Amino acid sequence: MDQFTTIEKIVDGLEKLPTLPGIAMEILNTVRDTDAGIREIGDTIAKDPSLSAEILKTVNSSFYGLKRQVASVPHAVGLLGASTVKNLALGFCLLRANMHHQEEQFDSALFWKESFIGAVAAQELARDLLPDLADEAFLAGLLQNIGVLALLQSMPEQYQLVQKELHSTGCPVHEAEIQILGFTHMKFGAYLLHTWGLPQLLSTPIAYHHHAHRLPSGDAQLTTLTQILDLASRLTELFLKPSKTIILGMIEYQAQVFGFHERISLDRVAEKIQHQTQAIFPIFEIECDQEESYLTIIDEARAELVKLSQQFVTTLARQKQEIEQLREQVTRDSMTGLINYRRFMELLEQEIYRVRRYHSPAAVILADIDHFKAVNDTYGHQAGDLVLTRIAQHLDTSVRNSDVVARYGGEEFGLILPETDFTGSEVIAERLRRVVEDIAFEYEGASLRVTMSFGIANIDAHLGHSSRELIRAADRALYRAKTTGRNRCCWAAEPAA
Repeated sequence: MDQFTTIEKIVDGLEKLPTLPGIAMEILNTVRDTDAGIREIGDTIAKDPSLSAEILKTVNSSFYGLKRQVASVPHAVGLLGASTVKNLALGFCLLRANMHHQEEQFDSALFWKESFIGAVAAQELARDLLPDLADEAFLAGLLQNIGVLALLQSMPEQYQLVQKELHSTGCPVHEAEIQILGFTHMKFGAYLLHTWGLPQLLSTPIAYHHHAHRLPSGDAQLTTLTQILDLASRLTELFLKPSKTIILGMIEYQAQVFGFHERISLDRVAEKIQHQTQAIFPIFEIECDQEESYLTIIDEARAELVKLSQQFVTTLARQKQEIEQLREQVTRDSMTGLINYRRFMELLEQEIYRVRRYHSPAAVILADIDHFKAVNDTYGHQAGDLVLTRIAQHLDTSVRNSDVVARYGGEEFGLILPETDFTGSEVIAERLRRVVEDIAFEYEGASLRVTMSFGIANIDAHLGHSSRELIRAADRALYRAKTTGRNRCCWAAEPAA
């Protein structure tokens, strides 16, 4: 799947990617078995006593409003259906499994609260818009932020930098993730669900639930479910975050854009969320907010919203999308698609921080195309652009998935190599030099070749240096490579004895 290309490059460098819990795997396998009956499905879930207890407490709460007590999971399956109980079980066990080993600062109660509000909001919206998939909408809403848990478990040090960015700028969490990691918890969570074998109907809405407008056109059900999750996530923000008037305006604007405005009642959804979450919160020892009802929150926000012109809200929504696009553009080189100088220096600062804190090796490389001016003078600037673009592609695909490749400026490229000692940087630089040397460029019937020179500085050997000083060290090594014959690699420092 194209949407997971970036994530696949990242996770290859991770040592501990969360795995699908055994009970979740058994549930999926049992449900996929067309011969499995109610008893088999119930017995599979019942293998996990604590999970079964959570499901039975939920089923017997006012959330479902059953007239008689349900005494067993198979009984629950018989009354509510395999799909409903399966989705409850999967959601609970996946979130619970990924809650382990979290930071002490992580507010698990708030996370569960956000998850359940999102789940109920998605389910209630789906009842109006996509009734056959209401259960799937509940599960998607429950798991929409599972990527946050997975990142805290898989990349705790890096995610601390995300939290720092979040607190210092006040930007949305997915924007802080883009700035620090280059991808979001939505894409990471969706990738995990995809690798665990859960359907696209679940993973795709989670991947795009903050950016439904970016979902590639295609399946109508998938599009609607993604839009439902987008609105559900905004409703969660409405009830738990400040700036409620603007958030409500954005919700009503998006509902109109999606064509839902006449088909849903936000008041009904708010009342349902209040009722359903008050039934579930005590089961998970989550404190209920009794100060103000969700319907009152909407009424008060709507009264304030009337004072704002609809044109203002529409303009605000469009500006928000444009700002998101500009943020992406400002970190990318338009010609090569690689990250640009500014983003490269930000990532270098982060890598220096990690090396200092965790005493792990790393290297930075500056690489420059030899005699590039001659290419432009002989064949023209379009040929030069072709060379730059092709070399960028080859560099990007020839390094490890954890490495960073940037267009540093002009015909110069920069690389950051995490967890790379002197020997490793030597191997990588030499491999890249040979890769470029072997490329044959075809332009208007002419075949041309170029070479590159490389200057390498090992970050762990220059720990007292700032990022600027480190770059100067690599640049001096590059200059030495240029003045001693080109098409070669030079180092700023010899390895420690």
